[in-house]
Amino acid sequence: EVVLGALSHVQKHLPLHVRYSQLEALVSEAVTQAQRDCHEVTAMDFGEYDVDLVNRCLWESFIPDLPMTDYQEYLWNKVIRYSREEHAGDYQLISSALHQFTGEQIEKGFSGSKVLFMEAVRLSPEEYGPYMKRMLQKIEEFLDNPRAVAFWRRYYQNLVVPSIRIYNSDIALTMEELSSTYRFYREVMNGACALAYKWLMSDEGTPLLRKMQDTLRSDFDIHHHMHEELQAMVIIGGRAAAATTLSHIK
Repeated sequence: EVVLGALSHVQKHLPLHVRYSQLEALVSEAVTQAQRDCHEVTAMDFGEYDVDLVNRCLWESFIPDLPMTDYQEYLWNKVIRYSREEHAGDYQLISSALHQFTGEQIEKGFSGSKVLFMEAVRLSPEEYGPYMKRMLQKIEEFLDNPRAVAFWRRYYQNLVVPSIRIYNSDIALTMEELSSTYRFYREVMNGACALAYKWLMSDEGTPLLRKMQDTLRSDFDIHHHMHEELQAMVIIGGRAAAATTLSHIK
């Protein structure tokens, strides 16, 4: 849309006789204007439903059962405010991606990850090692599943990465305060993923690391997104993978 808008702007304002410097300035102006127009349209289309949809997919498994206390209500309203203000760009990206799925696919593929989350929450530090090994096995399954890899590569920039930024934001800190379940989950995943990352950086883990790099290519940044990318691979390659969420990818 930005490209088409920029071309339209250039065509409308291009003089009959133009110098290179004039053309360069016109193109720059056209791109800026097209980006502004696209952003304004997106902002208009991004409403309360979209915020609720993204928050449900991100946090539903960890939101305390109703009724919330007054303080929990305050914290949840704080999450919603962050969603609409500081992190609206990432919420818009995720919302745009989610609108490509049916309601049933969202329910099964995203909200349906609760079983995996609850399995992790119950772990003690002594169980991180065995859980880490199960994680690595699910990552292998993910990498061997063409549909799962296709999903990852198709939605990496507008679903996986923005979700990772949110999970590392002030929203996540607020959610840890709101939900003890989410706080426990983060502790377990940070511990298990730290072990997994250390193993992947070892000589023994090098073959799997190379397989990740060769399979995911540019859609892979484990060194900056250590815990979250490993978690995402486990979720996508686990029980909720190809048969449900990915069924629409040919």
